[in-house]
Amino acid sequence: MDGQSGWESSRHLWHPSVCGSARNGVCAAQLLIGGRWLRGLGTRLILVSPYLIALAIAATLPPPTFSGFAWAMLILCILLLTFASTGGGFLLVRAIGLAQPASPRLTFIVATAATRTGTTPRRVYEIEMSVANAFALPVWQAVAVARPALEVMSDEELTAICAHELAHLSESRGVRLLRVVTGAVVFLPFVTARSVLGVWGTNGLIVSVLMMLVVLRVFRRVARRMEERADAAGHTNQGADGTYARALERLYEFNLVPAVMPGKRHPHPHLYDRLLAAGVQPSYARPQPPSNSIRSTAVFAALILAGVLYYVLFVVVSG
Repeated sequence: MDGQSGWESSRHLWHPSVCGSARNGVCAAQLLIGGRWLRGLGTRLILVSPYLIALAIAATLPPPTFSGFAWAMLILCILLLTFASTGGGFLLVRAIGLAQPASPRLTFIVATAATRTGTTPRRVYEIEMSVANAFALPVWQAVAVARPALEVMSDEELTAICAHELAHLSESRGVRLLRVVTGAVVFLPFVTARSVLGVWGTNGLIVSVLMMLVVLRVFRRVARRMEERADAAGHTNQGADGTYARALERLYEFNLVPAVMPGKRHPHPHLYDRLLAAGVQPSYARPQPPSNSIRSTAVFAALILAGVLYYVLFVVVSG
């Protein structure tokens, strides 16, 4: 299929009134039947396992003080959070075999993208996930591509996507440091909550939460700029016109992600805006985002669950 006909077909498949085609349903069924969904879930759990371990350690801390033992445990938690925020969870995924070195096809695709962008990764992996996506690990200078992306995308489309990811590897040290700090700081109020409450009371906990929110706000702005920069790299190094836009649409279509998402705080721009930035005018008017009611209910339920878990872990279990 040539570039023009591929672009036309993807435009029809990703109409804003359709959240996926019959082909997506078939792909989803194949993922479930083949067990990929379970392997993908396992991958996600392992990726976040250092965070979960840090929270579990925090639940074992002694009464709310900053004793020597408490400091030792808190330092261990901070090290785990830092390890996780560098992408350390991916090393665990690699160790148990859910990520493998790149196949010859992916190796050639990434080499092509590296030639175009001037950025060469140290390592390239294929990772077992149920979504079609690609990931950059700036601290480790590595790129990982989920296997569904290899199955649904052409070589040129994957090359454009890899150019996007390689742009993240060329980010400044300051941006990489901000990514690591943010990943660790976000969980610190939860890890240190009991000790902070015991020493400084509610005011101390409020200050720690406010510090987390400030770091998150700064990170969101920087992350959005980095995503726009990476999109520009994908567009510039796409090869044939329209390839990067077509690749984005294919990813969003396969993953059943709307062209416009609810809210304004996403690191990535909306697909509709990404297509415009890539020089492609969609054939449909900008759609309204889907209802946010389900998402709001889910967030509220998650907060209630977090409160219950906090009470059980930090009050009942720890005494």
